[in-house]
Parts: sequence; C-alpha cells; structure tokens
Amino acid sequence: MWGRKLRVGKPGFFNSGIGNFGVVNSGNYNTGVFNPGSFNTGAFNLGDLNTGNFNAGSFNTGSFNSGDVNTGSFNTGNINTGFFNSGDVNTGLFNAGDMNNGVAWRGTGQGGLHFNIGTPDLTLPPINIPSIAVPPLDLPAITTSNLAIPAFDLPRIVTPAITVPGLDLPTLNAIGFTLNSAAVGGFTTPCWVFRR
Repeated sequence: MWGRKLRVGKPGFFNSGIGNFGVVNSGNYNTGVFNPGSFNTGAFNLGDLNTGNFNAGSFNTGSFNSGDVNTGSFNTGNINTGFFNSGDVNTGLFNAGDMNNGVAWRGTGQGGLHFNIGTPDLTLPPINIPSIAVPPLDLPAITTSNLAIPAFDLPRIVTPAITVPGLDLPTLNAIGFTLNSAAVGGFTTPCWVFRR
C-alpha cells in the first residue's frame, strides 16, 4: 500500500485536466471534446460553465458566444437572449444597443411596451332619451312563382321607460397606468309606444 500511487480517474481519452469525461479536455470537469475551460458541456469552449460549442465567454447556453451569460448563439455582448446581439441585456436579434427587445435596435431601452395614461376626474350628466314612436305598417301580399306571403299588419309596439342610475368609478392604478375616479350620471328613457 505504501508503494502504490493513488490514481485520479480520467475517463475518456487524452484529457489533461481533472475530472473530465470525453476527449482532449485540458480544462477541469468538462463533458465533451477539446474544452480548455472548466465545467463545460460541448466542444471547444474556452470559457467556463458553458453549455454548447465554441463559447469564449462564460455561463453561456448555445454556441459561438464571446460574451458572458448569454442564451442563444453568436452573442458578443453580455446577458442576451437570442442571436447576434452585440449590446448587453437584449432579447431578440442583431441588437447593438442595450436593454432592447426586438430586432436591430441600436439605442437603449427600445422596443419595449410602455403605457403612461392619466385622465382627470370625469362626470357625465344624466342622459335623456326621448320616446320613439313607430307608425303602423301595412305590408301588401307578395307572390312569386314558388312563394306566396299573405298580407299582414304589424301591431303597436310599446316599450317601458328605462332608467340608468349614475355610476362612480374609483381611481384605478396599474404599473405605468393611472385612471382617476370617474362618475357617469344616470339617465331615463321615456316609454316607447309603437302604434298600429
């Protein structure tokens, strides 16, 4: 026992680092091939803790990311989701600016959906709808070669008066959106009579 060396296992082939599984991993604890960085899964990852291939940065998911903490591929910036983002904290494609959503934004904070709506207090007066009378209609008989409709009269139609009470709306607040209180006055419609 004193003359034996304790051997740390290096599964795979030609791995110079420690705890690698795969082929020609010079970094440590890599799964895959040709990973000089450490804790990578995939191939040719120069950075550390990458999933994918050819990542020079660290903490990337995808391939060909030279920046750090990217999801997607070909991101030279940092903390991007998508592809070909050279700026930082972008979601989408070809964003050169920072904190953008969408495609090909060059400025900062572009492509977002923002609301800022404010309304003053609103009070609507009562609404009065006058009565409506429809005179009687006498419809003559209609006869065609295949269809005969006899003559008929529409009788008187009466609708009762309608009253709508006032309505008060309290102030509504949401992120980036404010609606101050609003009041809608009541209204009454008189009786509608349709006579024959």
